[in-house]
Amino acid sequence: MKQFGMGIIGTGMIAAFHARAISQLPNARLVGVASRSLDSAQRFCAAHGGTPYGSLDDLLANPELDVLVVATPSGCHVDAVLVAARAGKHALCEKPLEISTERIDRMIAAHRNAGTRLGCIFQFRYLPAVRVIREAIQQGRLGTITYAGVYVPWWRDRGYYSDSVWHGTRELDGGGALMNQSIHMIDLLCDWMPPIRSVAAHVSSVGHSGIEVEDAATASLAFEGGAVGVVYGTTSAFPGQPKRIEVFGTDGSIVMTTTRFPSFHSVRNVLKT
Repeated sequence: MKQFGMGIIGTGMIAAFHARAISQLPNARLVGVASRSLDSAQRFCAAHGGTPYGSLDDLLANPELDVLVVATPSGCHVDAVLVAARAGKHALCEKPLEISTERIDRMIAAHRNAGTRLGCIFQFRYLPAVRVIREAIQQGRLGTITYAGVYVPWWRDRGYYSDSVWHGTRELDGGGALMNQSIHMIDLLCDWMPPIRSVAAHVSSVGHSGIEVEDAATASLAFEGGAVGVVYGTTSAFPGQPKRIEVFGTDGSIVMTTTRFPSFHSVRNVLKT
């Protein structure tokens, strides 16, 4: 089994999740961590292993590095991903891939031209329950799909925005409750359903004054083939509730939350949990 040398750029909360995940992989090891602050990198490596670096270039120069994990603020992803491509390293990037399609196109093109791989963190796609749901929909076991909805009624206190240099900013966050908190459920919606034909939406920052992005949003969707749907995402629903995705069809329905196993219902009793 090939062993992959993994490196991380960024030392925030999400970087620690990646370090713990890497430690549990039989074919990967953490070889280094880079941060603009060498002190931060040193503290991180003391807790999780690897060699600390004060610059991304120094980390990429490590011949044992195969894959760069990008765990910087959303609006900074493009720089690290492009540098990794130039260095001939694969890149695994936190969601969202970037905050504009123009930047994303450049990132994809750079790795395609370099012959390296670029991936984005959408771990929910690989949950065992999600695989069952995807197969059921693809096999037509819900009949004609008529509706799909995403609900992410979360809560973030004022400190989530005020204590961060990038949360809630257009330059570095790029978006709010949809791009940051709701993105995993929206990704599953796009994965399971046909392309969206049209969308109408409303956004607001009614719950957190002073931020530059939305903390509440709703969207009405029309899918190719006739199904309709909705998206609701917020960070201003105290105290917060589990996120949920649901798909309804003429022969059955599926409802999945993050706190319990999905609920399957079929008039033909063909879905097995």
